[in-house]
Order: sequence, then C-alpha cells, then structure tokens
Amino acid sequence: MAQRKHFNLIVVNNDQLVWLTLTDSNQCSYTDTINIKFVNCDTNSLVIPNVFTPASNGKGNVGSNDINDLFEAKFTGFDNLKGYIYNRWGEVVYSFDYPNEGYWNGGKSNDLSRPCPAGTYYYMFEFTSSTTKQKKSVNGVVQLIR
Repeated sequence: MAQRKHFNLIVVNNDQLVWLTLTDSNQCSYTDTINIKFVNCDTNSLVIPNVFTPASNGKGNVGSNDINDLFEAKFTGFDNLKGYIYNRWGEVVYSFDYPNEGYWNGGKSNDLSRPCPAGTYYYMFEFTSSTTKQKKSVNGVVQLIR
C-alpha cells in the first residue's frame, strides 16, 4: 500500500535559501538546501506597434508630424533587444542590437536614402535581461505607411 505524501507549499516573493527535509518510510531523514532566485515576471512589459509612418529623409517630410517615424518597441524588465525586420520575400531589410544600434527608420539597412516601400513587414525580436537572464522571443507583422 502506497503511503500518502505530505507537501508544504511555500510561496516565494524574494531571493532566499530554502531547507528541505525528506523522511522515508523507515523514518530516515535527509536534509539539503536550495538557493531560490526570485524573478518578478509581473514587471516585464512589451508594447510593439503594428503600424509606423517613417519620415522620408530623417528630418521630417511634407505632412510628417515626427510621430511614429521609427518602428520602436517599448519595454520594461529587459535591457537588450535583438531584432530582425524582413520584407515579404523573407529578405532581412534591417537587423539591430538595441541599445547599441537604433530602431528601424524604414530604410534598407536603416539608410533613409534607400527607403523601403510601403507594405507589410515581418519582425522577430528577442528581449533579454542581463540581471535575471530571462529571455522572451516575439514575432509579428508591422505595416509601413508612407
């Protein structure tokens, strides 16, 4: 007959060292520790637009209001973003490593003298946190409107 197992539930909301004691059916006990690293996932947020309207020359253009000139993700809880932007034929039109490189401005390789045509583009983003080592991959589409 199997013996019933009893577990104590522990809720962790900070880093801590936890002691665990196991007792077998012969009443022999074994104790060990585990160091728990708390990661508060509730503080991570991502906002990625689905449309942007880049300026044609980087200095605004006729009718430009200098709003949404970059395809720019807003995020908290991460400190690095590796991004790839693809056209409808699967060609990389821009790749970047934020914060070392800037967001996509709508130009091929971020060169506004080579503007990408209006249309739908596909993105693949990987967010990372250097402190928690947490990673999050996100992909989707963005509409470039000129």
